[in-house]
Amino acid sequence: MLGFYLGSVRRAHGADIIKAGDKLPDGAFAPNAFIRITPDGAVTIFATRPEIGQGIKTSLPMIVAEELEVDWQSVTVRSAPFDPASFGPQVAGGSTSTPASYLTMRRVGATARTMLVEAAAQTWGVPASECYAESGTVLHRPSGKKLTYGTLTAKAATLPCPMKNRWY
Repeated sequence: MLGFYLGSVRRAHGADIIKAGDKLPDGAFAPNAFIRITPDGAVTIFATRPEIGQGIKTSLPMIVAEELEVDWQSVTVRSAPFDPASFGPQVAGGSTSTPASYLTMRRVGATARTMLVEAAAQTWGVPASECYAESGTVLHRPSGKKLTYGTLTAKAATLPCPMKNRWY
């Protein structure tokens, strides 16, 4: 017989689980339930499907990082709390976790990148079309100005998000 108490598991791993309503660190940027970027530039994504040998703890950060323009190895992956309203279906099976999450994770990365570029453009008072993202920074093509994502989180957090907790 094997017994365990879930309360102790929750306390032991509570730092890995962030709920949608939890308070974020000051200046953090969380455009939706799937991603957080803190003022130090740390990127955390939330895997909504369990890892059962399909490699989602590698594939999901690679997908987000490609769209976000950061090194995929710098993206931290956390297990999302069970919350189908925020995260959609949270099941695994048939080797479908990565294919089923692919489009959502691309949108998550692209949305965050777009909002960070817009934040930089507003900070500099230039059109967003003159700015681009590269290696965790936003650059202004004509002037060469550059800001890190961490520097832009507070401003980006004030912008309207085109993808608010949409998992589809």
